[in-house]
Amino acid sequence: MDDSNNLIWHTQVSLKVSILAWRLLRDRLPTDTNLQNRGIITAADTYCSAGCEQAETAQHLFLKCDTFAKIWQQVRCWIGVSGVDHNNLRARFVQFTNCLGVWIGVSGVNFKKSYTFMNKTDLYIQK
Repeated sequence: MDDSNNLIWHTQVSLKVSILAWRLLRDRLPTDTNLQNRGIITAADTYCSAGCEQAETAQHLFLKCDTFAKIWQQVRCWIGVSGVDHNNLRARFVQFTNCLGVWIGVSGVNFKKSYTFMNKTDLYIQK
């Protein structure tokens, strides 16, 4: 198993997050391009939802789209991590997860399974 598989199925990660990461790294998210490949939408409907006129793929959404890159930069600022991002989904996932792990260890935030009806966040701050 490589680093990304160990991080995906870590015991402190909720199942829904593990499944999302697993689907992302295997290009199984319902992006417009994947939906078009399965015959669910037409090729004319496969453009990025951010309006950048590029095909909406997981690679584009998570690595190349200028709109979503700004969001990732804000997340990195929020957790206090700087550096150069990888241009490969698996490497970016490992990089981000490792940075998030450092942030969790320093800030005292722990993951907790939540069984509420409103499906509240899986993070809580330990006092």
